Amino acid sequence: MSKQDEQRLLVKIATLYYSENKKQSEIASLLHLSQSFVSRALTRCQKEGLVKITVVQPTNIFVDLEKAIEERFGIRQAIVVDVGENASYSQVKHAIGSAAAHYVETRLRPEDLVGISSWSSTIRCMVDEMHPQNIRAAGVIQLLGGVGPNGNVQATILTQQLAAHLGCPAWLLPSQSIEHSVEERSRLVNSPDVAAVVAKFAEVDVAIVGIGELEPSQLLKNSGNYYNETMLQLLAARGAGGGYLPALL
Repeated sequence: MSKQDEQRLLVKIATLYYSENKKQSEIASLLHLSQSFVSRALTRCQKEGLVKITVVQPTNIFVDLEKAIEERFGIRQAIVVDVGENASYSQVKHAIGSAAAHYVETRLRPEDLVGISSWSSTIRCMVDEMHPQNIRAAGVIQLLGGVGPNGNVQATILTQQLAAHLGCPAWLLPSQSIEHSVEERSRLVNSPDVAAVVAKFAEVDVAIVGIGELEPSQLLKNSGNYYNETMLQLLAARGAGGGYLPALL
């Protein structure tokens, strides 16, 4: 068989498969070939340039940038959202929240125990963007307490809303997030109600936490659930650049 004859058969197979949407088994039967021959032929078509598969990337999808972030920071998956140049702070938050909601909704498994940081305006946007799911998680557990006016109320509502969307029970953390001393912290975590919830932290499969700059969000400022300006300046002087949960980076 000449090279031209080989290419004629390869192109025929590729046309039937890619242009006419025929299955490999159908092509094998039609051309009196084995299915393994058809499979190898399709592979050859790509290797020899007879078939070129191109992914059309919309202008508002940033796969290359996401890959660069993943490689730079060693993370499994990064998602970059698109907003207009003049987007407001609120619009940016909701775009991130919408992307986070889609990620959570498409990745959760029925047996997952989900931990949630209750003091993040972005996470609040995520929960607002979610819809009741057919998949039921094992449960939602509050990872961070509340303090300040209505602090525990707001933290409880967010945890319960996520649990309602996922059709599962919620474990609430009856505590504040920042204690005034090591002794108070030890006394708190050893209390029965708090200890029972904290003991489940090790079982969390998926933790949803906010990552932000050192300056607290308006949500935190309104709650009183943050370090005062003196402490923030001290932390910045020592190299802190941001925070997640109640920890500083």
